[in-house]
Amino acid sequence: MTTSKPRVRAYVDHDTYAKLQFATTRPHVSISDTVNNALKVYLSDEYSMERDSAILRRLDRMTRENERFNQKLAIQSEALAGFMLCFMRMMPYPPESERAAAIARGDKQFDDLVSSLKERLQRTSKSLFGTFEDVYSDESAFFTTEELDLLHRPAPGEEEGESDAETGPSLDE
Repeated sequence: MTTSKPRVRAYVDHDTYAKLQFATTRPHVSISDTVNNALKVYLSDEYSMERDSAILRRLDRMTRENERFNQKLAIQSEALAGFMLCFMRMMPYPPESERAAAIARGDKQFDDLVSSLKERLQRTSKSLFGTFEDVYSDESAFFTTEELDLLHRPAPGEEEGESDAETGPSLDE
């Protein structure tokens, strides 16, 4: 039988071949047509768009997480800077005779602060961060459906039907 189509040879697993044989037991269904249709589906734009949309969803989720981390870091930095500024403005410089006692008192206050923070974080999941997440998170921070659809359109100058498979090397080589 002569045909203008190129011939492709491939090795498959035994279970895949058994499934292929079963799928072609119906009348007017050939192995060539089944393999050709399967390759068309696998190499189609829909398959790549589905894969790309999954990647974009993951990237969007990672971007949101990164934004939350950046917000928390900014809040912590501002809180620390405010505390240090207040502390430096309000604390008088102790005389030489009282410095050892001031250092001991500062160490105790720091330990009290650490234990207080530990207790608060273990006791409740609510914190200052929840309030700021509500304030800063809005729909403009994420991809819209229209923006995701635009990513699937071909670039200007690229034709709709053009693909790497048409211009790539033959499978027989």
